[in-house]
Order: sequence, then structure tokens, then C-alpha cells
Amino acid sequence: PFRRTSPKVLSWAVNGFAVYDISENICGHAKKYYGSETIRFTLPESLSCMAVYSFVATDTIHAGTMKPADTGGIFMGKKIVILNGSPRKKGNTSMLVKAFREGAESSGHTAAEFFLDGLDIHGCKGCGCGHSDRECPCVQKDDMSKIYPAVKECDVVVLASPLYYWNMSGQLRTAVDRLYALEEGSGGLLRGHDRSSVLLMAAAGRDFEDVSLYYDHLLGHLQWRNLGKVFCSGVMNVGDIEGKPELSEAYELGKSIH
Repeated sequence: PFRRTSPKVLSWAVNGFAVYDISENICGHAKKYYGSETIRFTLPESLSCMAVYSFVATDTIHAGTMKPADTGGIFMGKKIVILNGSPRKKGNTSMLVKAFREGAESSGHTAAEFFLDGLDIHGCKGCGCGHSDRECPCVQKDDMSKIYPAVKECDVVVLASPLYYWNMSGQLRTAVDRLYALEEGSGGLLRGHDRSSVLLMAAAGRDFEDVSLYYDHLLGHLQWRNLGKVFCSGVMNVGDIEGKPELSEAYELGKSIH
């Protein structure tokens, strides 16, 4: 049984602590953590999936599911933005992204992936005319307008790319440069804001030292926390990554986000 506590907040009694989720599949996540026999309920269709829902408890939590000590009693799904800089939709980098995304979604997080090679994104003009407090902070009108709102609202930014000349792909570097518009003006919507980041990369070679250092410097400037890096070497052709342990590593990294 549940009671409506406000137009956007529902609460259930389930074992003495609150769990928060901002996911559309609220029922599925609750059953995932408490067991399918513990909670049964439906949500009115009129409620937005962006609303905040709370669960407060009474039943015994099944063995192997989340307990209060696991999260300090609070669970909140993260909003993740994935910038996929691979030119191949089914390439090795994209397989890393897929594994990471599946892991993150299995833990109740939501992920918005942008396949940059399929978007119309121009290089930064260095004009200094951006304004972070505008709906579209950059003076250029292209597909970055799809990415800016997602980045402004997200908790985690995933940078995914093949290794090209010891760095990220041009597709990803261009998009990262254009994010600077979120730093311009009075809004200051890029740096800080308790954001975190992940780096996923695949390459035929194995020299990731330079790009790893660049990533560290980038996060230092942006004041973002590094959640982890997955580097997969020895993969050149599409499908070479199949069976590689880095796929499991990417999945577990996504799953571990909290």
C-alpha cells in the first residue's frame, strides 16, 4: 500500500529506510532490489518519469539484494551522458560503450548516448562569444544543441574513443572543445557541479599513456572526479574485442556507479 504525499512524491513502507530513484521503470528497480515477491505496485501514467519517488520500508529484504548498509540507505539513479567518438557504430569502442551502458542501466541509472560521427558538429571558432546561461550556449547552430542540455543535467560524462595518434578521435576532441561554451558567460555550467567521468578506449596498439595524461589534466581543469578508465589493446578489426576481459571490466565499471 502507498500514500500520495505530494503531486510528485509517492512513498511506500518497505523496511525503515528511504530509497530514491529517478527512473521510468520504477517498479522494475524496486523489485530488483527487494525481490519480486516483496513489492507490487503500479504508477499512474500521469506521473512524469523525472519526478522523485521515495520508498520507505517494512518487509524483509531478500538475501542477495540491496541492504541499508550498501548505500547508506539512499539510492539515486544517475544521469549519464556518453560521448561516443568512434566512427564505427559496431566497432570495438562501441562494444565497450554497450557493455558499460548495460552495467549502468542494470544498477538503475539512465544513459543518453551520442554517436558523434553521425552528428553535424563543427570545430570551435574561438570567438569567445558563448553564454552558458542561454538555451544554446554556442553561437554556432549545429547538433551540439542536442548535447548541451544533456551535459548540463548529467551526473557522469563518459568519453569513449578509439586511440588515434596517441589521443582521442577528432570526433570526440571536437565535441569536447565545443563544451567550452558551457563555461562562458555567467552560468558556469561545465566545471564542478559534483560531476564525474569515465574514459573508455580501444586500440590496435597499447600505448595509452599520453591520452591518459590528457584525460587527467582535462578532469583536473573541469573539477570532475575520475570513476575509472578502461583501455583495450590488440583490437583492430570490428569484432576483435569479443571475448576480451575489458568488456566485463566496462560492464562492472558501469554497474559500480553510485
